[in-house]
Amino acid sequence: MKLCATVAEFNPFHNGHKYLVDSFKNEFDGTIAIMSGNFVQRGAPAIFDKFARANAAVKNGFDLVIELPVIYSLSPAETFAEGAIKTLNGTNAIHTLFFGSEEGNIEPLKEIAALSLNESDEFKAELKKKLSEGLSYPKALSEVYSAFGFMESISTMPNNILGIEYIKALLKTNSAIAPATIKRMGASHDSSVATGNIASASLVRSLIEKGESIDFYMPENFCRSPVFAKAFESIVLYAVRSASKEDFLAIYDCSEELASRFKEAQSSSIEDIISSVKSKNFTESRIRRILWNLVIKNNLSSKENPTYIRILAQNKKGSEIISFMKERSSLPIVQKASQLKSDLIFQAEARATDIYNIALNLPSGEDYRHSPIPIG
Repeated sequence: MKLCATVAEFNPFHNGHKYLVDSFKNEFDGTIAIMSGNFVQRGAPAIFDKFARANAAVKNGFDLVIELPVIYSLSPAETFAEGAIKTLNGTNAIHTLFFGSEEGNIEPLKEIAALSLNESDEFKAELKKKLSEGLSYPKALSEVYSAFGFMESISTMPNNILGIEYIKALLKTNSAIAPATIKRMGASHDSSVATGNIASASLVRSLIEKGESIDFYMPENFCRSPVFAKAFESIVLYAVRSASKEDFLAIYDCSEELASRFKEAQSSSIEDIISSVKSKNFTESRIRRILWNLVIKNNLSSKENPTYIRILAQNKKGSEIISFMKERSSLPIVQKASQLKSDLIFQAEARATDIYNIALNLPSGEDYRHSPIPIG
């Protein structure tokens, strides 16, 4: 089987995602998504739970959805991408990784990825200079790319940035998977204005929070119940107030200075915490990720190698893909999570789901009870 895959969050699944999968799926025998679970890379709970989002993806073009564990989904772009690519590599079955980008042309993205990985002395010196000027790492990196002749728009647009990280991860791991991209259609990543029936995920989330209709922007309204960060206010405040400095330092990507800023923060809400801690050097997304990793007691490094491939949803063809992958995969392919009880990466995932489900008034242990039933 010739299979393609994409890395996704589907937060939520909308018409832009459907356009993406429809653009690629006819060239392949099967289409896979590796998707963040109940917490996403920007440092927030997903608007809908992972099982609802995975089912929506399968109902609208994907054959199989596998889970990107929370130790990767709640991490910086580089390790988010590496976790996803290492998991896909573990299947030994993927031919092509596809993704949407503002650039729409794979070659400059590949060139930037190679430049970043090779890090010549000139590249390192330029990056060090930009960082010494007080620029954040993403901004410094973007300016270095510009200095090496790449248009700034290529390396500053969010989907391009993630695409570059996917390609870097493919190169780092000597992956046999080939990258491919298509130009993102319609609204930009965080646009507050829709283009036709395509709206950004952030706009769709905003409409949901306001109680407005989202049907025009989604192929199917699959809402079970939306979840917002506000529902966890008291849980987050308790976690921050009861944590020691050492508890913060145990979290991947939390520095000594950040741990001190968290402990000194005077706060009565999640947004107060973020306002107290953030600075020019510490992005809001990084602070949010640290907060949620603290809440779910995740002190595993996102540099950990994946230990399993977990199925969230599939259709009939997806079941065939699972059989195909089982013959090749170097990682166990899991449909019933009860066999993962002793796995530390999955334990973090199960805690994340238990925390998330507080907002849905669901009992604990859903990850251990859930077994995907083929759709369609």
